[in-house]
Amino acid sequence: KVQGKNVFGEDSPVRLIHDHDAKIERRAPLVMLANGDVLNGLPRQLAPSDGRQGQPQRVRVQLDSPLMPIDGVGVNIRTDRVQRIVGQDSRLRKPPPEPGTVLLMDGRELKGTSIRREEYGRAILTADGIVQAAFSELADAVFHVDQMTAVLGDSLGAGSLDGPAIMRLALRSGAVLTTSRASREVERSRNRGKSTLEVMSYLHPAWSSNPIAIPESEIAWIGYRRVDEVPLSLLPATTHANTRFIGDSQDWLRNSSQGGPLVSVSNDESDLGLATHSDSQIVFALPPGAVSLSTIVGLDRISGDGGCVQCRIAAWDAATKKPGKTLWDSGVFTGGSAPKATGSIDVPSLASVVLITG
Repeated sequence: KVQGKNVFGEDSPVRLIHDHDAKIERRAPLVMLANGDVLNGLPRQLAPSDGRQGQPQRVRVQLDSPLMPIDGVGVNIRTDRVQRIVGQDSRLRKPPPEPGTVLLMDGRELKGTSIRREEYGRAILTADGIVQAAFSELADAVFHVDQMTAVLGDSLGAGSLDGPAIMRLALRSGAVLTTSRASREVERSRNRGKSTLEVMSYLHPAWSSNPIAIPESEIAWIGYRRVDEVPLSLLPATTHANTRFIGDSQDWLRNSSQGGPLVSVSNDESDLGLATHSDSQIVFALPPGAVSLSTIVGLDRISGDGGCVQCRIAAWDAATKKPGKTLWDSGVFTGGSAPKATGSIDVPSLASVVLITG
């Protein structure tokens, strides 16, 4: 409750709880997953299979503070969810390398036509032959992963549409964890006669075989969404156009903005969203069975009262590779305007939509 009001009530369902004093400092080693989650730690070896047919292969990840495994020093996570491994801060490229790129600690950069999992690392097939690299030798490696399946896995992991909300937690260390299975416990300890309290959160993401414990003091924010909601900003996307009238073009951003780690419009902020500029056209694949699309658009808070923009959402014509029918048009608005809500846009027959910033 906040000021006596139940913030999870049906009249005002909470979307974001944000500690404005928390500073995020992402540091390697990192394991980045295809659903947007991030772990502090490094893979060590493939986990033994339990022998059951159809079970996904898993890799043992040794976690770094503040992430704490319930059993031992690591957790077993699905290998088909690992999108990127960053072993060293200085090699954390932005934007990331193309999938199939492996940068080793010794400075070699490999372009793999195929990357095979091995017990203690990866075997990279290049034009010059096979290169074997242990996990500890990877400075930055990006893999081909099914992003759509990974994102939908968070909803499927909830069990039913009537299940608990999906939570997405960001930690001060740069870790991000998504789950619908969580618990919160207050632990009391005594040292030299002094009693201390520590609140712990226990999370069990869909991609992990094991729960993960985190001190609640390490949480920077928690975003909430319904089980039947899939964030557009986490889905596969391609850039169809990206130019600027003045200056060099800039890459559009997922779940952050030029002004900070959250997306902000007027007085609103969100942990999920897109930051684009004109002129740009970004094509997003929609999940099979998608019924509707809804969002809010506006100028970034750092624009103040400046800026002028027009946003459109259109169907994407895969045959002509051009925008098709316009589904929503914001009209022209400025930095002093209120954010524009799309309402519910019907998309039951569409495989992709294009977001146009003009």
